[in-house]
Amino acid sequence: MRGLNNYDLSGAIARPNAGGIFIDDYAHDNVIGGTTEDGNLISGNSSFGVCIHQYAYNNEIKGNKIGTDASGNVALANAGGVWIRAYSHDNVVGRILEAERNIVSGNTGIGVYIMDASSNEVIGNYIGIGADGATALANGDVGVYIQNCDFNQIGPGNVIAYTGGGATPQWYDDIRVTGSDADYNLITQNSMYQNEGKGVLLDSGANNSIPFPAITSVVKGDLTITISGLALNGYKIEVFKAEGPVVYPVPPYPVLPEFQGEGKVYLGTTTADGSGNWPFVYDPDSGPVALEIGEKVTATATDTNNNTSEFAINVEVSLLDTELPSKLLIVPETSPLPTLQCQCRTIESSVLSVFIDFQILNFIL
Repeated sequence: MRGLNNYDLSGAIARPNAGGIFIDDYAHDNVIGGTTEDGNLISGNSSFGVCIHQYAYNNEIKGNKIGTDASGNVALANAGGVWIRAYSHDNVVGRILEAERNIVSGNTGIGVYIMDASSNEVIGNYIGIGADGATALANGDVGVYIQNCDFNQIGPGNVIAYTGGGATPQWYDDIRVTGSDADYNLITQNSMYQNEGKGVLLDSGANNSIPFPAITSVVKGDLTITISGLALNGYKIEVFKAEGPVVYPVPPYPVLPEFQGEGKVYLGTTTADGSGNWPFVYDPDSGPVALEIGEKVTATATDTNNNTSEFAINVEVSLLDTELPSKLLIVPETSPLPTLQCQCRTIESSVLSVFIDFQILNFIL
């Protein structure tokens, strides 16, 4: 289906329907759109832009502008972007080819909402930004919301930005997966930034509550940057240049968002070994971006069942100084043993108190 328009000839003024395109009742093998040259402008509706419903399967939504005007850079909002619901399965929203991406932006509600619908894919879309890849064009709610369903795939290639922004910013996440039955949902190689909430939020036991990885060091050498961390054996680790989300005044989450990252630029993948260690060596000369001292890195973990975690706590790039002098603490022999107390976060995201007793060396001066 191509060329469906519900606006005036300027492409800037809505002539709304209750909903845009409705694929229902076991409907299958439909293509809505094509490329950005012959895709649809599906905007200005008082409900959804596109809804795939009631066991519909093998449908494709690609190359459309959903929630914008004809330019793709100005909002002409639907209440929601794309809905996939009621046991619909094996549908695809977007494609990796640039010409087949959807612009799902400017809507007042959720960008892409998958509820009670398994084995669907969301790939290569702009969600919350304009067709030019730069204009902030926020959806008013969560970017991609998976609720009570499994085996869905978000990515690669989606750009999800400015979620929850607008005149009255709200705390909404780039990707939210919720429900104890919402497992085996793969989130891979997306770009997320400038959002009001978390990059990825797993709620109510979703994705088997997989723990996010720990990053233990990010060290810049002469030619490469070595990123090291901990995760459970066999977890696939995706590493990103991080951008922290905008800090909402009253964070509702236990991990403050300024420390838990959003992955803006995908850098590469490694795997945790049998001891849980995962090393990743990044070469800025061949990679997509440079990583400078003080910039931040984050990561996600995915288990062998395709459960993907939230983002790790950000860690800054630092220099390895091999000439740092050792520090010796000298105290009188009768002094009590000094103790350092600190708190750290384990890979299961629990807080652990650590007490370290220093060994005292006595010297005759």
